[in-house]
Amino acid sequence: MLEKESKEESKKESEKPEPGCPVLPNYQPVDPPMELTVSDLVYGILFEPVKTYQKVVAKPPLWTVFFLVTGLSILLAVMSVFTPADLLTEELAKEAMVPAEIQMFIEAIAPFWAVSEVVFGILFWFVAAALLHLVAEFYGGQGRAKASFAVCGLAGLPAVFLLPIQGLEIVFPNAAIIGFLSGVATLAVFAWGVILLIVGFQETHKFSAGRSLVVIITPWVVVVFLTIIMIIMFVGVVVALAPHFLPPI
Repeated sequence: MLEKESKEESKKESEKPEPGCPVLPNYQPVDPPMELTVSDLVYGILFEPVKTYQKVVAKPPLWTVFFLVTGLSILLAVMSVFTPADLLTEELAKEAMVPAEIQMFIEAIAPFWAVSEVVFGILFWFVAAALLHLVAEFYGGQGRAKASFAVCGLAGLPAVFLLPIQGLEIVFPNAAIIGFLSGVATLAVFAWGVILLIVGFQETHKFSAGRSLVVIITPWVVVVFLTIIMIIMFVGVVVALAPHFLPPI
């Protein structure tokens, strides 16, 4: 009994604030944020994104997020090897519309293409996270780069629902309804990912939903604007130089 009481007293002493710090009313010690597991991240991001992103921002589980996103990318890439692109090539080859050499070439590079999808997907994740974090800082964001990196990676988790659709495409390659479902599922996953990005940047950078949306669309607006400028400049150069290279009528 005495040993138990001494342990309780030592626990209370350890929970007291340090000397010199003001003692606040109703003081309660705050537990350090817990490391999220893979199941916590998957379930939380898909069904409780706000609470889960708050935990991610407090302690970004970078390695867990990296292995989770990479694993999902590998699964999607492996499934894509067997989905309609190759099956369509086989059907066209049977009708003599595609030479056998081209069919053999496509089959040979399929594994390389799958690996390339995974590698470029990870590179795009790094670049997109860095760019969005930079844009968020321009708009007054207060978050850390690690949190932005984790948020961008976890926003792609709804793609897990594409796996059963890809399976149906393999089993029923010529079913029009499966192709329609695939298109609808792809759009839904994209919209879901954008919503998760908005929620994630709200929690990471203390933004409103509107400002988070502006952060996300700003790079696309800049790309479209620069593309239009380049097209106008190219057309202007062609029009200016055309009289010098075309024969007179």
